[in-house]
Order: sequence, then C-alpha cells, then structure tokens
Amino acid sequence: MAIHLFSACQELLEFQHGVIARWQITHAGQRNHYQEFGVAVELDGHAAHPVDARWRDIHRDNARAEVGIVTLRYGWTDVTMEPCRVAAEVARVLRNHGWNGHPRACGPGCTASSA
Repeated sequence: MAIHLFSACQELLEFQHGVIARWQITHAGQRNHYQEFGVAVELDGHAAHPVDARWRDIHRDNARAEVGIVTLRYGWTDVTMEPCRVAAEVARVLRNHGWNGHPRACGPGCTASSA
C-alpha cells in the first residue's frame, strides 16, 4: 500500500495541483522532500509505519526540526478523500519557506488554488 500512497500523493501534488516536488524513495518509506525549502512530506500508512515504528518517526521529525525542516504527515484518507486540502496545506507551508509557486485547481470546487 505504501507505493500506492506514494503514487497517489505524487499525482495529487504534482499533476493535479502543480506543486512541483523532488521525489525520493528511502529505506524509511516514501517521502517527498522539498529540500531547498526545508519541508518534508511524510506519507504514513499502517503497513509502512507500524505502531512500534512510530517513535522512530517522531525522533526523525525532532532531529529535522533541530535543523529547521518542517515535516507534514498525511495518510491514505487525507490523500484520497481530501486531496485539495492537502495540496493547499503543502503549498502554504512551502510559501512560508520561500516557494514562489501557486497551486492550480484540479477541477470545479477545488480550494487548493486559493492557498
């Protein structure tokens, strides 16, 4: 399921809403890291992130925060049920960190472009 979540998030951000990313696949799971803006998007799922691995993620997020990297976390429901909200949140955080882009609407009723 992790690869499907990764693909869904990539589709959501890049292709549907125009939030261009530098995608990386790491041993810890799928991750979208906007390195030049200090923002990481983590895609969590029960298969890739069992309860006992939660602390590893928390420690990694804390270490990132020490060097100024913000981590946003989303799951399958976020990406599939509220994709426009996710795109808008990511775009707002990126803009706060120097991104000059603008997300585009994926269709009628999309709220991402107003972010």
